Amino acid sequence: MASMMQAQHEKRRGSKGQGYSAVPTQSPSGSGDEPRGPPQNDCQGFANIFGEHKVLSSMLFIFTPAGYISHYLEWEPQYVFALNFVAIIPLAWLIGKATEDVAAKTGETLGGLLN
Repeated sequence: MASMMQAQHEKRRGSKGQGYSAVPTQSPSGSGDEPRGPPQNDCQGFANIFGEHKVLSSMLFIFTPAGYISHYLEWEPQYVFALNFVAIIPLAWLIGKATEDVAAKTGETLGGLLN
């Protein structure tokens, strides 16, 4: 038991100071040879996330507002449900991407708790 605790302590001590290691993505050229560096600011990071997944991004920007609008226009419940059901798919992807990035920054333990 003591050796396990000591090994965990060494692992924690060794992992400090390594800095941010984001989940690697493909290069802008799409070759996949070299990973992109971290974004320079939040706007660039936002653009990178939505630019890499055009289908999910378009689903997010189309079906999420359509679900709200269909509710307020009092459409049939099955149409409101269908639009909101499809809108959940890109939202789940976005939450998963955010927790991966937080886990890369804070460590496996906190990232697992957030997930």
